[in-house]
Amino acid sequence: MWRTRVHMRTREHTHKYTHTHKHTQVPHRRSPSPTRTLSLCCCQIKAWKARHKGECKAAARADTRTAAKLTADQVRVLKMLDQLAGAADWRGVAAQEGAARAVAAAVRTSMPGIASCVYCILGNAYGNLGNFSKALEHHTQCLAIAKERGNRAGEGGAYGNLGNVYQLQGDFSKAIEYQTQCLAIAKEVGDRAGEGKAYGNLGCVYESQGNFSQAIEYHTQRLAIAKEVGDRAGEGRAYANLGNAYQSQRDFSQAIEYHGQDLAIAKEVGDRKGEGAAYANLGIAYQSQGDNAKAIEYHGQDLAIAKEVGDRAGEGRAHGNLGISYRWQGDFSKAIEHHTQCLAIAKEMGDRAGQGKAYANLGACHLHLNEYVKAVAYFEAQHALATSLKLAHVQANAALNMGVALTLHVRAARQGPVADADQAPGPHSRSSACLDDRVREAAKWLQTAFDGGRAVAKLHLAHLTFYAGQEDAALAHLKEHLSKVVQGGRDTCAGCWQTRGEDTPMLTCSGCRVARFCSADHQKMASKKAASGGNLIMGRHKDMCGLLRKWREAVKDGVAPDSCTADLVAFLQR
Repeated sequence: MWRTRVHMRTREHTHKYTHTHKHTQVPHRRSPSPTRTLSLCCCQIKAWKARHKGECKAAARADTRTAAKLTADQVRVLKMLDQLAGAADWRGVAAQEGAARAVAAAVRTSMPGIASCVYCILGNAYGNLGNFSKALEHHTQCLAIAKERGNRAGEGGAYGNLGNVYQLQGDFSKAIEYQTQCLAIAKEVGDRAGEGKAYGNLGCVYESQGNFSQAIEYHTQRLAIAKEVGDRAGEGRAYANLGNAYQSQRDFSQAIEYHGQDLAIAKEVGDRKGEGAAYANLGIAYQSQGDNAKAIEYHGQDLAIAKEVGDRAGEGRAHGNLGISYRWQGDFSKAIEHHTQCLAIAKEMGDRAGQGKAYANLGACHLHLNEYVKAVAYFEAQHALATSLKLAHVQANAALNMGVALTLHVRAARQGPVADADQAPGPHSRSSACLDDRVREAAKWLQTAFDGGRAVAKLHLAHLTFYAGQEDAALAHLKEHLSKVVQGGRDTCAGCWQTRGEDTPMLTCSGCRVARFCSADHQKMASKKAASGGNLIMGRHKDMCGLLRKWREAVKDGVAPDSCTADLVAFLQR
C-alpha cells in the first residue's frame, strides 16, 4: 500500500539498525525498505576480543589493566552482554538492562571504557527493538563518558550512533547535525576509516531527505576511502548505498550494476549475510522496474541464505519483501502468507518497528480483498505501535490507512448487500446509527492524517462526505485536494508516491499536464487496478487524469471553477 510498504533493503530497505560503538554505516531504508547490518563493536575487557577497533581497542587496553577490580558477577554480566549482542539477541540484551546498568554505574569512574561499552550495547539493542527514546538515552551516556575522558574518537562514535537513531526516527536535520560532528572529529583525529563511515551515514540521511545528488557525492567519497584503506566490506556497503541512491533516482540499470558489485564482494569475502542482503537489494531494484518475477527470484535467494545461516531477522526481511512482490502481482493469499511469517519473526525478535510494518502490509492485503474489519484491526495495531514508539510520520500513515479502510467500508454499506468478507454481526452491522458512527470515525482518522501531513486525506474526505450525503462538503474537500495537486507536488511520482530530488528527471503526463512519474513503468503502475495490486490509498491516475486537466485550466488558465462542478460530482459518483 504505500508508504508503509516494507521493502527492506540491505542497509535495510527498511532500516534495520545494527550499529557499532564506533559510528556505523546505516543501511539504507526504503521501506517500505533490507538493511545491510552494521557491525556491532562491543569492547573493553580481555574476554571481549576480535571485533575491537580504534578507540574501543585503546579503551580495552586501558581498562583491562584494572580488570582485576571487576567482581565475578560483573564479569559474568559483561560476558553475557557480549554473547547476546554478538548473536543479535536484542531482547536478551534488554532483559539484562538492570544488571548491565548497575555494572556501568559501578565502574564508570574506574573503568569508563567498559561503562561506555555497556551503554553502547544497550543503545544498539533498543535501537534494533524500535525503542528510540531508550536508544538515545544510552548513546547519550556514551557521549557524556567520552567527553569526561577527553576521548575525541569515542565522542565521534557516539555522535554517529546518535545520528543513526535520529535518522530512524525521521528527524533528518538532527541526524545530519550529529553525523557532521562525527565526520569533523574523524578528520580531526586522522581516522580515515571513520571518516568514510561518516560520509556513508550522511549519504543515507540525504537520500532519506530526497537529496540524491548529495547522497551520491557522499557515498562516492565513502567508496574512495574504503578503497584507500583496503576495506573490502566497506566497499561493498558503499556500492550498496550507491545502488540505493541511484534506484531512488530511478536509474535502475546503474542501481543494479552497483548492487551486483556489492554481491560480488560479499561472495569474495565469504559474507553470506551480506550476499543475502545484496540479493534483497537486487530484488527491490527489479521490483521497482515492475519485474515481479525477477524480484521474487532474488528475494527467494535472500530467504534461502537467511535460513541457511540462521539469520532470523534476514528471514523476516525476505518474507516481507516477498509479500510485497506477491501483492503487486495481485496474489494476495501468498502475500498474506509471507507477511504473516514476517510478523511472527518480528514478534519473536522483539522488533516492534518491524511488527508495525508487517501490520501495515497485512492491512493493505485485506483491504484489497474488501475485508475491511480485518484491515482496520491491522491498521489500529500499526497506529498503536507507532504511538508507543513516538513515530509521528508512521502514526499519520496509519491514521490515513484506517480512514481509507473505514471510508471504503462506508461505501460498501451504502451500495447495499455487497460482500465484506469478514463482516461480523454486532457492532459492525449495517444499521443507520452504526453507519453514522463509522462515518464519524473515518472522518476523525482522515483529519488526523491530513493534520499529520498526508495531503491525500482530503481526497478521501471528499469521498466519505459524499457517501454520507454531504455533497457541498465533499466538493469543498475535492477542490482543495485538486488545487494542492495542481499547484504543488511537482517532485512526487504519481506512480510510487515517493518524493524525488529537484535534479531527478521525471515524465509529465501528456493528458493532464499535472501528474509526474519516475518512469514509463511507474506511469503504468499509477493506473493499475486495485484488484491487480494497485494503490487504494492514492487512487488510480486514470480516474483522475481528466479531472486534473480541467482543474488545471481553472487554476492556471482562468477558466471559471463552477464550470467543473458537473465533472467533480461525476467523479465522486463513480
